[in-house]
Amino acid sequence: MKAYIALFLMIVISTESLSLLGAVTYEAIRLVWIAVTVMSLVLLGFVLRDANVRGSIQHWLRRVSNYGAYERFSLLLVSCVLSITLVLALVYPPNNWDSMTYHMARVAQWIQRGSIDVYPTANDRQTHNPPLAEWAILHLQLLSQSDKFANLVQWFSFFVSIVFVTLIAKEFRLPLQAQFFASVVAATIPTAILESSSTQNDLVVTSFCVAFAFFLLRFIRTLSTKDTFFSAVSLGLALLTKGTAYLYCCAIGLALGGASVFAKTQPRRLALLYKLAFIVLVALVLNIGHLVRTYLVYGLGPTSQTPLLNEEISITTVFSNLVRNAALHIGTPFDRINSYSFRALQILLGDRLNDPASTLGTTRVLTPLFSLHEDYAGNLLHLILITLAFLILPFVALSHTRGVYRYTGPLLCGVLVHCAALKWQPWATRYHTTLFMLVAPLIAAVGTGLHSLQNQKRLFVCVSILLFAGSIPFVISNQTRSFVTLANHTVLSADEPFKPYFVNRPELYADYSAAAKIIMDEGPEEVGLCLGYDDYEYPLFVLLGRHASRGIPRLRHVGVLDVSKMKEDRHLAPPAIILATKRLDENQIHGKGRQAPDACLGSNHMIIFDSANVRMWKLKAPTNTR
Repeated sequence: MKAYIALFLMIVISTESLSLLGAVTYEAIRLVWIAVTVMSLVLLGFVLRDANVRGSIQHWLRRVSNYGAYERFSLLLVSCVLSITLVLALVYPPNNWDSMTYHMARVAQWIQRGSIDVYPTANDRQTHNPPLAEWAILHLQLLSQSDKFANLVQWFSFFVSIVFVTLIAKEFRLPLQAQFFASVVAATIPTAILESSSTQNDLVVTSFCVAFAFFLLRFIRTLSTKDTFFSAVSLGLALLTKGTAYLYCCAIGLALGGASVFAKTQPRRLALLYKLAFIVLVALVLNIGHLVRTYLVYGLGPTSQTPLLNEEISITTVFSNLVRNAALHIGTPFDRINSYSFRALQILLGDRLNDPASTLGTTRVLTPLFSLHEDYAGNLLHLILITLAFLILPFVALSHTRGVYRYTGPLLCGVLVHCAALKWQPWATRYHTTLFMLVAPLIAAVGTGLHSLQNQKRLFVCVSILLFAGSIPFVISNQTRSFVTLANHTVLSADEPFKPYFVNRPELYADYSAAAKIIMDEGPEEVGLCLGYDDYEYPLFVLLGRHASRGIPRLRHVGVLDVSKMKEDRHLAPPAIILATKRLDENQIHGKGRQAPDACLGSNHMIIFDSANVRMWKLKAPTNTR
């Protein structure tokens, strides 16, 4: 787990350093990892020279052979989930909606530019949002010269999150079977399963938040330098991955850190305060490059997005968001139950059901539905377990009560901070993945306090089977990356290899493919992109073969309307071809689609392609005049 943190720290340092030189290239990244590999092998040699390797292996094998029936059973369940999601991550290309508009698009732009600096774009999420998950994809994409391993970043973070959950359970001094039960709870979270084969960043930030909680718990107990360092780096990496980390890690840090300060005696209290300050300082240093780059362009925040923060903070706002966020997870396959749930929401919240001050844009609370889509799926069984755990916790006897209660405070704070800060959104279930993962050790702790050791085992077996059975549809029938479809050999056709990229917007496939063919036939050095805020961009890089290497045609945004246009090079000649999307909606959430050429065109362009979703112009050839 420490190696995982060190790996991403290496990615941060190397990416920032190479970008300063404009050298984010295949050759430079390859040299970096060759050097890392050589140094690792040398270090491994020194470690193995004095280590009793055979004794260590024999000791490990003895421990594994002593696992009971439940421990082996839980390992089997977790391995099934991880194995199937790994296959999906390797076989399917990136196809998540946000990945097509900005997660993967920013990676292709960085590769093209050889730098992670801010560039002019119609989608400020490409440049403003924390970039660490995409930096990891950037390294894999350059090294492999493809995006075939891009999904592995999320999958590996899913695996690491599960392990960190068991370590937190161990920190609570829970028995071994409770630690394994915590891993089953974590591995069967539906939103985590669905996202583990994608190029989103929710599981990456989850892994760092759970790591921060684990190392902070250890740090409070030991005050060791190592735990201080890894707490600091975990916090910094979390903040550099996704904005929700500011909410969750703030709650974890203030609640755990504050409680520990008051619990220590005077000499240790001062040492604790110094080290807590060091943790915050190191975390900010890791983020300084990204924060400075974005501040120089956007100031304190981008202006084109609909505000994500609540317009008022009150008890009623927190309560309303708490209920509505929980309601995102209560969809069932039964329409009658869903309609009853929606009616209960209407009665409970009344006018606050769709309060514009705490609701994103024009979105509205609708009848809860059972979904297998990664943006809308809920965690019903886990929500029930979490609710029961919080209700039962005060009445169970635990061997390490102080540690469990100390950990419960940050979780409750994280829930309340999320509801107080962020507006309700219909796709917010993926933001909750971090909280569900963090609660898994607590559920295991409560389970240990309910019965005797033998009855605990029965309880864990029954709940594990229930959770695994409930997770099966999400494992095999992911709406955008289905294992069932894969088994039926009806995906990844050799005739249409790029079609899976458009699984969320299939209507775009024919138009984008036709536009890409025209561009390839014309052979321009540069193509101008005139896109709306939430339009597909990455598939254009893929269709033109420019998603993992530099070369021509280069793709750059033109006619940019937001503040990132200050990064435009005024001396560049107009692109030989300009491609504009024709998304005709006026969605207030993500801004208007580009319905007309706007500022993208000069007077010397002529139209060469016009379809339902794409329009293209070509620069007129200059005429000779005497």
